[in-house]
Amino acid sequence: MQITLKTLQQQTIQIEIDPVQTVKALKEKIEAERGKDNFPVSGQKLIYAGKILQDDTPIQDYNIDEKNFVVVMVSKGLPSSPVQESNAPAPAPASGPTEAPSLAEGENPLAFLRTQPQFLHMRTAIQQNPALLPALLQQLGRENPQLLQLKALGFPEALVIQAYFACEKNENLAANFLLNQGLEDD
Repeated sequence: MQITLKTLQQQTIQIEIDPVQTVKALKEKIEAERGKDNFPVSGQKLIYAGKILQDDTPIQDYNIDEKNFVVVMVSKGLPSSPVQESNAPAPAPASGPTEAPSLAEGENPLAFLRTQPQFLHMRTAIQQNPALLPALLQQLGRENPQLLQLKALGFPEALVIQAYFACEKNENLAANFLLNQGLEDD
């Protein structure tokens, strides 16, 4: 079967693979075709229909439609790595909102937003006039097309918006945050 993959930067990759092979075999093919430096197997996360594909699961178990695409996200090295993508703004090192260092089990990882002035202002406005919410969400989508890409990963719109702004409008950090939250919830 032919699988179409898309990166968060909208690059398209076509891979031919037998559906009985595992997700790990697909990751290995991606690494072989695109290079170990750019797409290391250990750093890849493949997402289809909002679910992270598990390495030891056969591809056929996910019922991937050849007309759709699988999102491939590559985690860069540890934060100590000085290399940043040239098109992504560099996050402030060890700054508050982009990290969720130690959360108690069941604690909301975005709870800190409740103290942010911008969030408080938006929340107050929406509470006073709930009819503003759809218009606000549409405006956010127009002004921040990255939100649509994150939403395409299959996460709820409200969570995507919260994560995007919590990560200071850094699409890659927001995607990492959303994917890591999804892993911890399983």
